[in-house]
Amino acid sequence: MQFPGSLFEPLKFSEDKTRDRKRPIKGHIKGTIKGHITKKSYNQSMTPPALAARGDIKALKAIKGKLRDDTIMYAQHPQVLQYLLDDGIDPRYAQSISLVIAAKMGSLESVSKLIDAGADPTHQNGRSLIVSAEMGHDDVLSFLLSTNKYDEKTLKEALRLAEKYNHHICVNYIKNPLT
Repeated sequence: MQFPGSLFEPLKFSEDKTRDRKRPIKGHIKGTIKGHITKKSYNQSMTPPALAARGDIKALKAIKGKLRDDTIMYAQHPQVLQYLLDDGIDPRYAQSISLVIAAKMGSLESVSKLIDAGADPTHQNGRSLIVSAEMGHDDVLSFLLSTNKYDEKTLKEALRLAEKYNHHICVNYIKNPLT
């Protein structure tokens, strides 16, 4: 049963595969033809941070001149992060978010690249260390502890969360840091 003028009514296309303009656009993505996104709508909808979050290096290279410093905080893939750092984006711009996200994802490679590029691991009271302890990423936690930059309050909070979520290896690293 068809419901005229509702979302359930199928779209009608003319012979040249464009949408019939007499029909209202309801519940459909603008710029689509039979469910396929056209190049114009793809380029408009995909911002550099979204491309970085998806790990799409090829698309980032295509828009090389339009990258902003805040793109780095969405770089969860080590290859994208390295590309952005090589492109000259300052890691300190969004260090609080980018380092915390890398620690939360458990990406040791991304954490080490950010710290080598100048990101401060103690930013936001050592949130990156606390998040890695909470998530149980012992390799990231060990690397962050090797910087020896954390105060007693941050270490206590990381220890509390590691114990709460039963991350025994993380608890051992915090109690007995490797130096």
